[in-house]
Amino acid sequence: MTSPYGTVATHWTRTENGRFTLDVRVPVNTTAEVWLPAQRREQVTQEGARFQRPDEGCAVFHTGSGTYRFVCRS
Repeated sequence: MTSPYGTVATHWTRTENGRFTLDVRVPVNTTAEVWLPAQRREQVTQEGARFQRPDEGCAVFHTGSGTYRFVCRS
């Protein structure tokens, strides 16, 4: 998807063992809120994003511009 600041991109996969991986690219001068299918923050492995809150059965993270990988364990 193209935003006024550049391309926003996501790609996700789910493995047979229930692991969910989400790759996110956020353009320069932009922030994002990323919702992941996890009941608790401890179920998510990631670097650089800040956990904000649990909400409606999801773990919600805040990111700045850049590339991020989130891995959720069930």
